[in-house]
Amino acid sequence: AMMDNRLEIDPHSVVAQADYSIVNGKLHNYQTLQTISDYFKENIVLRKAFKADELSQRLKEVSFYKIEHQLLVKNDTVHFPQMRIESNIISVNLRGKHAFTNHVNYHIDLNIRDYFKKEKITETENGYVMDDGTGGKRIFLKVTGPLDNPEISFDKESRKAQSKQI
Repeated sequence: AMMDNRLEIDPHSVVAQADYSIVNGKLHNYQTLQTISDYFKENIVLRKAFKADELSQRLKEVSFYKIEHQLLVKNDTVHFPQMRIESNIISVNLRGKHAFTNHVNYHIDLNIRDYFKKEKITETENGYVMDDGTGGKRIFLKVTGPLDNPEISFDKESRKAQSKQI
């Protein structure tokens, strides 16, 4: 980081790479998860296929054993590469950017197998849910914009990339 003559750090010049570990973590009413659960309840396709109310209720209190990961701070943005979070509620793959201005660009894929209304459903009408090869069902979402009012949409590109890997 750069300092000026008053020995104040210029936040735009900060560059840092960090390894971190969180053990026995808990997310209580985490706003981003609540926004995603609201999207499930509001989207007509997702609402028909999933137990959206149950998912929403369970996402209010999420516990996880351990997260070990690395992040990079550069150009007023926290960058985090692909990471997996296994919790008591759901497994999540997450990558993205979080700007110092609280604008986000997250790519999230969720294993939502336990929240299907009918076991026979394998894809929604839009085809954005896929079998992950282990019997799990994954849905790919993008969360973009200001964190206090993000836009959530299906992440078609990430779904296609995952399909090529299976």
